[in-house]
Amino acid sequence: TNRLKAAALTDRNDGRSALCALLEQAGPEYISPVVSGIDSCLMNKGVQGYVKGYSLYFLIQSVVGSKIAVPGFLDQHVDVILDVMAIDLFGDTARDRDQRKEAEKLFNKAFKEGLRCYSLDSLEMLTSAIDIEASLHQIIQFLESHSSAQQGNGKFIERLFECVAK
Repeated sequence: TNRLKAAALTDRNDGRSALCALLEQAGPEYISPVVSGIDSCLMNKGVQGYVKGYSLYFLIQSVVGSKIAVPGFLDQHVDVILDVMAIDLFGDTARDRDQRKEAEKLFNKAFKEGLRCYSLDSLEMLTSAIDIEASLHQIIQFLESHSSAQQGNGKFIERLFECVAK
């Protein structure tokens, strides 16, 4: 996970690919430790906050499309994944993104992690890969607990609920 801190995009991509390959070999029961490793390795704000959100997106996209993806395989990992998503959707990274406190160079095409909020896509993939009956309560609690902090941002809340509805 330390490669995710690298300045070079290729190094960060290599680190993400290595984590996905590890999960492909080790199996879905190791998703929580890998997500926790990403969370503990990277800070919640600045460039590392964006890298964290994108890395989670990359990981979920990879495992959802892999041979380890069976119905409900992410159910036991929902809480850990939502904790990391919350930082990107509602925490320091979201505030940085909204206020554009970061230097504009972070938001150019060379810094793909900062282009948009990838956690919305992660949430959509997560809800498509879980047993909705078993995990829907956790998702709804997550959205309700954080949506109050987003008052005045109706379009964002609407997009969150659209992700879950798909």
